[in-house]
Amino acid sequence: MRTELAMGQGKRAWVFGGSGAIGSEVVRDLRAQGCDVVFTYATRNDAAAALAAATGARALALTFSDRASLHAALDAELGQGRPDLIVHAAAISASVPLLELNDTLWRNTLATNAESVLWLTQWAAMRGLTPLDIVVTGGLDRTQSLPLPVHYAATQGMLSAMVMALGHELGSSGVRINMVSFGVMNAGLSSSLASKSRSDYEHFSALRRVGTAAEGARVVTWLGLENTYIQGRVISVNGGI
Repeated sequence: MRTELAMGQGKRAWVFGGSGAIGSEVVRDLRAQGCDVVFTYATRNDAAAALAAATGARALALTFSDRASLHAALDAELGQGRPDLIVHAAAISASVPLLELNDTLWRNTLATNAESVLWLTQWAAMRGLTPLDIVVTGGLDRTQSLPLPVHYAATQGMLSAMVMALGHELGSSGVRINMVSFGVMNAGLSSSLASKSRSDYEHFSALRRVGTAAEGARVVTWLGLENTYIQGRVISVNGGI
């Protein structure tokens, strides 16, 4: 009988944005299931160090400034061993209204939330990394209606469409790519949601509550380690809203 530990035994996972609320739980879950894990962080130095010490995963400082520098960083990490699973859990979402949105915030949000997914997937295809599972996390599945910052929402729409297209283009080569879309959670980007909006969400949710980061991470881990036939899809984890 297969044990949970055996699911990830001998597998190597890269988690982008591993110091965040969802990302850190994904790191913990993958380590608990036997994976060798490398996770990235941008500014949360203390959180990354604590997570590495607690789990035995390795922390890697990385920013998503442009395609060339990202590819160079990935090539350097590839020398330590190729990944079997890549999880993209990096995201930013400044609560700025449309009239205050500027070029810098737009570009940073686009680069972190969406472009980095495109460039890391392109890199994996260029390097012939197959078989490979890629799991992207996001916060909008195109059926939920939430009061989100427009620049953040735009990147989420890009992600779902991009995952669909990449799934078709890369499926025959042995690359599986899917997206997990979270509703309101108890930590992370959801923390900026107004209390009235949170209460409304809980009221209309079929489960009458928000989700936990640990619950979300388990879906990501399952999709990365056990899925064999889901491809190019957005999996909603939102409590039934």
